[in-house]
Amino acid sequence: MAWYKKIEQRAAQLQPDLEILRMDLHRHPELGWEERRTCKKIAGLLSGWGYDVISGAAVSGHETGVIGILRCGAGPVTALRFDIDALPVSEVEKPGHLPFLNGFQSQNHGVMHACGHDGHTAIGLGCAQLLSEIRTQLHGTLKLIFQPAEEGARGAYPITQRGWLDDADYFLAGHIIGHELARGEDANVIPGVSSSLATTKADAVFHGVSAHAAHPELGCDVIPAISAAVCAMHAFKGPGFIHTGTIHAGSGRNIIADFGKLELETRAQTTQQNEHLETRMRSALQAAAEKYGVTCETDILGRAPSLVSTPQFSEFLQKLYSEELTLVKPASFSCTAFPASEDAAHMMNRVKSHGGQAAFLLFPARLASGLHNSDFDFPMELLSVGTAAFTSAVYAVMHP
Repeated sequence: MAWYKKIEQRAAQLQPDLEILRMDLHRHPELGWEERRTCKKIAGLLSGWGYDVISGAAVSGHETGVIGILRCGAGPVTALRFDIDALPVSEVEKPGHLPFLNGFQSQNHGVMHACGHDGHTAIGLGCAQLLSEIRTQLHGTLKLIFQPAEEGARGAYPITQRGWLDDADYFLAGHIIGHELARGEDANVIPGVSSSLATTKADAVFHGVSAHAAHPELGCDVIPAISAAVCAMHAFKGPGFIHTGTIHAGSGRNIIADFGKLELETRAQTTQQNEHLETRMRSALQAAAEKYGVTCETDILGRAPSLVSTPQFSEFLQKLYSEELTLVKPASFSCTAFPASEDAAHMMNRVKSHGGQAAFLLFPARLASGLHNSDFDFPMELLSVGTAAFTSAVYAVMHP
């Protein structure tokens, strides 16, 4: 159909603008719940393209998060989600790292877009512009959700709880990923995910009693308890695993430590396995605390179930991309396992719970390094590929 070619051609024309946008976002990364500059930029662009814009607490219960709504009369409701937050990673400064070489490395010390969310946001804005240009061809309501705090699996659930997906008939999200998931094929999109790692994100806070280190019998030291808990959790033999990301404890070498904190996560192949892991994590923490006479409180900060795309929707997208597009090159298989965690699963589950269809797209590419690495980067051409892939999918379900 001629419109699919027009969409793809327009996405290719937007490539230079998308690159400028991505570089700006990469220079100014912001951590979860702190994406104020990013949200202001997103909201301004959406407003200029004719979207009704909702931001902040109404979206997520926090200061950040933006939803753009394009109303095109009667028809299905289609929601697209794009994550916007960065990571606490210090970006490398070396000639082989293209953001450094081309002058768009992070200007926020210790914070970096090391997971491609700057690309996801640029793709989402490319879709927003293109879809606003063809809105007369669309029937229904379009919701573009720019989600904060994906890292740590914190942002999707509060958005879902506020009802933003309750009327959605179709839902799409996606992620840039390493080319190995293409299984040797010359593909730049996999139109579905069959599973992902379920996860729980937690803080464990230990409290003891401080004392002079020369008289340990007068205090209750949290460090032995923390050490015992970490060793027990890391010795757990699957399925899945418990990972300790950070350990903070004590205030000086000659002081019995009365406070300590662990940042933890569990990951497992299924949601049920992850629930079992969470129980094991809590048990290990409490057992270690009791053994050493200290206390431990566990605070759950985020969770994500396993991703499962609607098979027929992924198959529909694979057929669409194969028959109608050339810039977008689908894999010969419609779904694959995603070897990470994604809180978009909350949104997908909500849409599927009332009979809607959902798909999580993967965009395989030859990356400079793996996700969450200080040398991470991705090929810029994915920006127009992603824009064409999402926009053509929206057109397919919203054009009568």
